[in-house]
Amino acid sequence: QRPYARAPFTQSHARREQPPGRGKAPHATPRSQARSCGHVGVALGLIVLKVVVVLVVVVVRRHVRVAALLLVRRVLVILLVRVVLLLVTQRHLVTTDDGVLGRTTRPAPPGPSFRAA
Repeated sequence: QRPYARAPFTQSHARREQPPGRGKAPHATPRSQARSCGHVGVALGLIVLKVVVVLVVVVVRRHVRVAALLLVRRVLVILLVRVVLLLVTQRHLVTTDDGVLGRTTRPAPPGPSFRAA
C-alpha cells in the first residue's frame, strides 16, 4: 500500500528537480562516484537483493497465507539487517585503508574501531 501511494509523487518530484544536463542518474555526483569505485561488490549485492525480494513477492502473492507472509517478512528483515551490517563493516574496512576515502557517511559501528587494526 504505502510504496504505491508514495512512488508517483517521489518520481515526479525527482524528475522536476533534476537539472536538464544530467541524465538518469541524479545520485552519480563525482563524490559518490569516487566513494563507490571500490564497492562493485556492494552494488552487485544490492542488485541480487532486489531480485530476491521481487521473486519472494511474486511467490507470496500466489500463495497468500498470512502466517507464511509474516514468516517470510521476518526472514527478509533478518537477512536485510545482516547484509546491511556486513556492508557497513566491509565499507569501513575498505575505505579506512585509503586516505582519500577515509571518511564514510555513516558513523562507525560500536565496538573496537577498525582504524586501530
